[in-house]
Amino acid sequence: MIPLHELATFMIRRARLDTPQAFGARMARFGLIAAHMVPRAYRAAALRRSGKVQKRLVRGSHMLLNPLDPGISTDLLLDGIREPLITEAFQRLLRPGDVVMDCGANIGYYALQEAVAVGSIGKVYAIEPVPANADILGRNARLNLYDNVEVHRMAMGDTDRADHIYISSMSNMCTMAGGKGWRRFVDRVPVQVTTVDSFIDMVGRTPDVIRMDVEGYEVNVVNGMGRLLALGEPLRLFIEVHFDILLGRVVPMLEKLRDNGFRVAVATFEPHAAIRRSPLYPVVRWLEGVMGARSGYLELTMADLINDPVFRTGQVEDLEVIFER
Repeated sequence: MIPLHELATFMIRRARLDTPQAFGARMARFGLIAAHMVPRAYRAAALRRSGKVQKRLVRGSHMLLNPLDPGISTDLLLDGIREPLITEAFQRLLRPGDVVMDCGANIGYYALQEAVAVGSIGKVYAIEPVPANADILGRNARLNLYDNVEVHRMAMGDTDRADHIYISSMSNMCTMAGGKGWRRFVDRVPVQVTTVDSFIDMVGRTPDVIRMDVEGYEVNVVNGMGRLLALGEPLRLFIEVHFDILLGRVVPMLEKLRDNGFRVAVATFEPHAAIRRSPLYPVVRWLEGVMGARSGYLELTMADLINDPVFRTGQVEDLEVIFER
């Protein structure tokens, strides 16, 4: 759960590029979300007071969740699901026997679902660079006896090298991209970086699916899969595209995917967790439309993502996109 003051910082940064109409809509949306975050914050505080790691059933798998983590763990303790629209869509695209590379697997929200979907004949390579996250990820896989999940403590990038990753107080906001956007960090730790192509050479298996949520480092990861892209084989890529961090750098990445035969299969602008069940959510969606894109499933093409200024300027901060060829 993003702290209110950080959300405000993000909103102000985005508003600098708004038209007057979009600015008004953005501020109204912020006010509605902030009002709905107050009771949510009280519930989160009650969880934190216990201070104990809790085991919860999430999407059919048991997960160990730390209430002291204000990020994904708290969200799952409060809601039992994250990014519900793309979660459902991604589940429908996974097939028994698939080989999945999950880059930025965090504590395993998606990796555990992947393990169930691909079954015993499939494989999930869960790649997570943050030591604390990788530890919980491994514990969650073992808790469910998912022996088709293999955890690798490393980062994905555009070259094989030693580097550092920036650590956020929210476990799902750590990034190789550094202090870009509104994010703030509490530490920096060493990490070994490899490329998708090198990882494939190491494990000896070619993925059918690659999921990545790497907080603004997705351009680097895509640049490190040149040989895989050149194969021209069927491939599904589930990428959280962080337009607010990448800005204009997102365009060459999208053009590379387009030129290698990918199309947009599914795109979602996920509704804010604090308000998606509120009777005022339709009002929020209308305001989002004034800003440039309504939350929900979006009918988008590669050309839309490349050419529409609301994306390349970061006015729409991020989208969950499944590309396929």
